[in-house]
Amino acid sequence: MTDHIAFSCNGFPIASETFIAKQIYNAFSNGYELSVHCQFANTSEDSTIHSEMVNYLLTSSVFSLSNWPEKINLRIVRAMEIVRSHHKLPALLKSINPVKFGRSGLSLRIFRDSSTFIKSGQPDLVHAHYGPNGVKAIIARQLGIIHCPIITTFHGYDAHSTPQNHATLAARYRDLFIEGDRFIVNGEFLKKQLLGLGCPEEKVSIIENSIDTNFFSGESIRSLEKIRLITVGRLVDWKNQALGIKCLKYLLDQGVDATYAIVGEGREKPRLTALTASLGIADRVHFLGNLTQEGIKDQFLQSNIFLMTSIPGPDNRQETQGIVTLEAQAASLPVVAIDNGGIASTIVDNVTGKIVPIGNEQAYLDAVLVLAKDHEKCKAFGLSGTKFVREKFDDSIKLCNILELYRGLIR
Repeated sequence: MTDHIAFSCNGFPIASETFIAKQIYNAFSNGYELSVHCQFANTSEDSTIHSEMVNYLLTSSVFSLSNWPEKINLRIVRAMEIVRSHHKLPALLKSINPVKFGRSGLSLRIFRDSSTFIKSGQPDLVHAHYGPNGVKAIIARQLGIIHCPIITTFHGYDAHSTPQNHATLAARYRDLFIEGDRFIVNGEFLKKQLLGLGCPEEKVSIIENSIDTNFFSGESIRSLEKIRLITVGRLVDWKNQALGIKCLKYLLDQGVDATYAIVGEGREKPRLTALTASLGIADRVHFLGNLTQEGIKDQFLQSNIFLMTSIPGPDNRQETQGIVTLEAQAASLPVVAIDNGGIASTIVDNVTGKIVPIGNEQAYLDAVLVLAKDHEKCKAFGLSGTKFVREKFDDSIKLCNILELYRGLIR
């Protein structure tokens, strides 16, 4: 009989979460029966990869909570329909225990969040993406709805705590860490955050996020006469694209003919646009908005240096890995990055790019200037980056590691 893997995520598909779609496709192509459990379902048009598989799943195997009513009387009716159809009265009674679940139980939110597992049939394994979805899977097992191992992948924000909310977050994940079977993180930085919240170290596996290195390779159309800088990311303050704009100004003042492409959208755009005007370089900064993966690849192949400008956010939230630095290196771009969170694990300093300490803006400007003026070093860093990413971060390696986890836990 074919083993059944249930994936639990926030929404499906989400264009920016290609890592989830790739893992689902990996299980699909290796013969597993699949179900996807999510808060909301989109259409296959919202997927940038594997759209045929996504469309297939949407027609039969995606179970979302979006059709649950908000009013409590209608929720009661919906819950009783499920209980009658699937003989789950014991699970319902456990879910409304006010001592364990409080208002969330009495409002039927706990039963609602577990209901998709009732409809999909018994899985042999649950792979939850993001800590809160892991918590929901654990509760479904506590209610007797599922009986299988549970893997939870943390991605960053779901493990980030501040002194003010640390105790609350640790308490929220207490049962998950005690009862969860395995936890996946993308590096030592995120692992340290998880351990700080109380996760047992022996349950944690590091499997870095990976990319399709073949997809990002291609024929370069870079100009050596005019340096083109590029950044990809949401336009929010801690992504710090303002530093990229200052880099461009610095290059121009040093006699380097350069432009800067900014891929992404966000609330910081008016401030960034105003900065380009105040520096007199508005005509050399190009805001490209959100692009598809194909569009990002095309921009990489036209650019010379990738700028990873992220700094810790106001609540000290940091990048846990940095997929985009891998994508840029796969396209043979050298990377200049700030040593923020887990970013350094994706770059080999002075081999595939340059890592600059947090707070040393001048060192960042100078690192970009050196690469902009030294075409041979720029090319050598780019070629080394492609080799590094292919050997360590290719999908073929990391997705196999996840399959090994699946097989071990199902056995």
